[in-house]
Amino acid sequence: MKNQAGSALRFDGIDDKITTIFHIADYLADGKTTEDIKEVRVEGLFYIEGLDDKSNLLNLFYFRQSWGNGLKLTCYAWQDFIYAEFGKIQSSSEEINQALSFHSWHYIQMIRTESYDILKVDGKELVKVEHDAEVIFDERDIVFEVGNFYGWVDEIGVFVEY
Repeated sequence: MKNQAGSALRFDGIDDKITTIFHIADYLADGKTTEDIKEVRVEGLFYIEGLDDKSNLLNLFYFRQSWGNGLKLTCYAWQDFIYAEFGKIQSSSEEINQALSFHSWHYIQMIRTESYDILKVDGKELVKVEHDAEVIFDERDIVFEVGNFYGWVDEIGVFVEY
């Protein structure tokens, strides 16, 4: 599919996804450590056409280090709405589901600061929850995953601010 940026990446349902595991320390600026990180932001353009027959958990946009440390948009098999799961807190509302309407491009940002986890859709802050993590991310593996839906993704990025 073409959009303003060019060609996008197509996903065709459950288990059609990209997954990578990495250490954030490998991508820090020279002389910086994980303690210097003030914000990590994952973002991208999403065009969701539909969700699969949800026979299991669908992680649509996932950036997580551990149960209490990460960001994800997910849909559980027994529910018909999309959750924002930040750290140990799950949040969902009609506002999230309305903001992520099907058959439209949406700019999704999941942001982890020193104090908050934030979900923005098309520039509008929909979820903001406080966390008590000592560092934003540490030396452990981070799993980054996109997919498990029918649609398109473009301009995916991970950004670190000091």
